[in-house]
Amino acid sequence: MKKIILFVLAASLPLSAATVQVNSSIRDKTAASLGIPADGVAPQAVRAYKTDRAALQQRAAAVFERNPVAAAKTKGRAPEASENEYGVTYRSGPIEYEVSNAAGAEILVDLDRYTRREEASQTVDEKAIEDYARKYIAENMSDVDQGEASFAGVKKIMDSIASMSKDGKVADVSSGVANYIAVFQRRINKVPVVGPGEKIRVYFAANGDVVGHSRIWREIEKTPAGPARAVVSPGRVQEALAKTLAQHPAQSVEIDFLEFGYMGQGRYTRQETLNPVYLIGYKAGEESKRVIKVYDAYTGAELAPPADPPGDAKRAPKTTIRR
Repeated sequence: MKKIILFVLAASLPLSAATVQVNSSIRDKTAASLGIPADGVAPQAVRAYKTDRAALQQRAAAVFERNPVAAAKTKGRAPEASENEYGVTYRSGPIEYEVSNAAGAEILVDLDRYTRREEASQTVDEKAIEDYARKYIAENMSDVDQGEASFAGVKKIMDSIASMSKDGKVADVSSGVANYIAVFQRRINKVPVVGPGEKIRVYFAANGDVVGHSRIWREIEKTPAGPARAVVSPGRVQEALAKTLAQHPAQSVEIDFLEFGYMGQGRYTRQETLNPVYLIGYKAGEESKRVIKVYDAYTGAELAPPADPPGDAKRAPKTTIRR
């Protein structure tokens, strides 16, 4: 049975105040269980990325010539380049390769096979996906320190196929895996990086072929941006959020998510430092979407959440209608 811990709020709150609950799995988290170093956390300095078109052209040429996702499909055809406010995109046939202006983050994808369900000729062993993905990273991202790449699990992109009758009714809906995604989260000095940045995703087709990757992996300076400092306790952040949520219009709110780590921004955001934060989330009812708040781990103050960037966003499950 799920245990719930309630914060007792001040009697001065209005009668309409929400009841704030904290799931015990969150309330019981400690600095040690969250991986917070006992001697403090130093902010990390990020080396500024600047777009060098000549160097970028060489980088793209190498990808289209040597990367197994691109080389077989393009067969030596030079990609065409286009540019917008977010970055530079190279395209040859179904292969698309994008590098962002803000962070040098990249996306390589075979558009013929990404988010498209295929008949799998063999069963994919999800446990082996990590090994396949690590091999791909080692062979195609030599600058990535594998010791910093922590395997975060496998996600799936689902695809649905349905038929439509003459009277317009949809029937015979069947769903299957279009792609598997091996996700790697960065750790710097054993401290995880949370948020949208500092992640590598390797995309697999239903039969286990690699069909692309996404990478946000900024270059970190060897010298930290400042000295190691103590961070506030996880309990203090929970109490701060509970106090805020007491004014929530819902009758009952549950805090059910908590992470600690350096905040990594998305691919289209420039970032000078990686600073430690708490991500803490709550739901206002079983059917509600979880809301994530960001708190400065040094001060305990609430911060603005990272922007939801365009580009390599979460693609909705796709339904193909057969008439």
